[in-house]
Amino acid sequence: MKDDNRPWEHVNDCSYFRGVMGNMVRLGCGKKSPEAGSVRFGRTGSGYAPNYQIERLQPDPEQFQFNGLGHSEVAHVDETFAPENISEQFSYSDVEQMLARCLDQQKR
Repeated sequence: MKDDNRPWEHVNDCSYFRGVMGNMVRLGCGKKSPEAGSVRFGRTGSGYAPNYQIERLQPDPEQFQFNGLGHSEVAHVDETFAPENISEQFSYSDVEQMLARCLDQQKR
């Protein structure tokens, strides 16, 4: 049975994770600087392309919210990104592993 509280685990389009990773790199939270930040995924979606929030810690703490479909930054924040509607923090390395699982599932 699908766990609706973890929709990112049901993403079938591997390009989604590449988009998340691209935005993490663009914001300085990529593989070369893993301590610089993390990502949190939305819990309210269907699992096709959850919205997400990148939390950059360096140089100054800042949050950036993104639409999961187009990976564009969201101009205004609403209840979608309320703390109870987003996941625990995931590192760039964690997202790489999500991409690897997705690619592996496509091979089957």
